[in-house]
Amino acid sequence: MLRRDFLRLIGAAAGTAAGFSSVSNAQDEFIRPVYSVAKSQVDWSASHSALKVEALVYYPADSQELSPVVIYSHGLGGAPEKFSYLGNMWASRGLISIFIHHPETDEAQWRGRIRAMPELRELYRRYWNARDRALAISFVIDRLSERGGGSSSFAPIMDLSRIGASGNDLGALGALLAAGQLPPDGGPSLKDPRVTAIAPLSPPVFCDAAHALPVYENITVPCMTVAGTRDDGIVGSTRAWQRRIPFDAMVHSDRYHVILNGGDHMVYSGHLRPRRQSSDVDYQNAIRAATTLFWSAYLKGDGDALGLLRNGSDTVFSSLAQMESKRAVKAGSAVQ
Repeated sequence: MLRRDFLRLIGAAAGTAAGFSSVSNAQDEFIRPVYSVAKSQVDWSASHSALKVEALVYYPADSQELSPVVIYSHGLGGAPEKFSYLGNMWASRGLISIFIHHPETDEAQWRGRIRAMPELRELYRRYWNARDRALAISFVIDRLSERGGGSSSFAPIMDLSRIGASGNDLGALGALLAAGQLPPDGGPSLKDPRVTAIAPLSPPVFCDAAHALPVYENITVPCMTVAGTRDDGIVGSTRAWQRRIPFDAMVHSDRYHVILNGGDHMVYSGHLRPRRQSSDVDYQNAIRAATTLFWSAYLKGDGDALGLLRNGSDTVFSSLAQMESKRAVKAGSAVQ
């Protein structure tokens, strides 16, 4: 099973530096569910804004401790329910996980249509700059901050000093914009200082490697990017090899890049054809294991998780996933 292989190899790579006496302890610490998971549908609006956001929330139902918050934005043609494998895992490890629904670009745009690709290309052209995603992330934080989240069932355990942003495709770009990436449309910055860590899955890239440094240098929060070796855009123009550009260019951030060997652009939400579903599950297990470890380290402040991340660099975690890592360059230091 991929999860067991992942943990066996990550334990071997970390050695005593991770603080574990055995592989089973590592698995017990970072993968085994700790809390039961509850789900809630929420609908936020504001009197001063026309923006409204619906979201599916997974949260640790029996937790008595303050929990960090992760906000997730799906990509074009996606839906919050497609990422239940992340929501359930993250919540079971003590994270309030909020999956935003973007109805204008969700799966209803292609389901049941004979020729959906022209419409999807037009939607991508309209939303390619992902401003709507970044604005929705900040909007959710605003609503959570008002009166401590109001009457939400998870409000009493929210810790809004620790907020992660994540997403796939356009949602991944939204997370990067919220962390400080220069907007591709040249408009005003969408950086939200309340976001303290990000995990963009299959991020779109709108610059070449030679000119990427100024695009990403304002990102200073920890980041984990995930991309597959066959992760070419289906509607967008980003090629698989370009998706590591943010990782290489975010010089002022501790960052990690998970490489899904053979993974394409559909493994994150799953292929429609049954013959691909088993491999999708394997890739998704790798994604949830890596991101859960990342959130544990940087949102929950778990030193053992941080040790595993740092000492597992350049090591094969499984037959399907590898990870690279780079430490932040301090401001004022020369960038190599």
